Amino acid sequence: MNRRAARVRGQNFLFELANLRDDPQAVERLRNRYPDIFPGAERLKEHWRQLKMSPPKIEGLTIRGEPSGELDMILWNGLIKPLRDGLRSLWITPNVRTKEWLKWCLRDMVVASERSVPFGSNLLFAQGPVRFDDFPEPSKLEQALIEFSADRARYCPNADCQTPYFFAIRPAQRYCGTTCAGEARHKSQMSYWKRRGKMLRTSRAKVGDIALAAPPKTNRRRGDR
Repeated sequence: MNRRAARVRGQNFLFELANLRDDPQAVERLRNRYPDIFPGAERLKEHWRQLKMSPPKIEGLTIRGEPSGELDMILWNGLIKPLRDGLRSLWITPNVRTKEWLKWCLRDMVVASERSVPFGSNLLFAQGPVRFDDFPEPSKLEQALIEFSADRARYCPNADCQTPYFFAIRPAQRYCGTTCAGEARHKSQMSYWKRRGKMLRTSRAKVGDIALAAPPKTNRRRGDR
């Protein structure tokens, strides 16, 4: 796969992840479509075990027992759902600086799960300086976050849209596609004609009242007294 195709595939994964429903079947479909990008639960569980065996010395931090549930639940609650919701936050944030900060937060989350290091820089350096030798290249998931098209990220204003998080093709694009744009246009036209019709009915009613209040016309000819 060439570089451009890999970038498009990574952005498509982020698009589908942002629009992912709280549905195990939807998660499984996403995993099957992107097995090379989708993070694994085994590494997340191993990361938990390492934290339990040698937790960082931070006041108030206590790690007890095993995470409850099967690996899929561990993956969902420990990474996929926070990553999806963080991605949604990144998507709808208007400020550019905040977007960049959120991208770093999500990358920190992904790297921590993939490299088996504590979540967050405060945990990583809690015991002092750490020397890194030959830190691995970004994974496909991290690379997708690095290349996230923040300037094209939009949220479709159609309340009934099934995939409201999308990448705009045109700078002024507001809706995710022609279907949502058409529905919005139809609703706007219906609202307009509803208001316009009310105005016309009111105007006609006033004209009718004036006509009823006017004196009746007579058919007398000139000269008749």
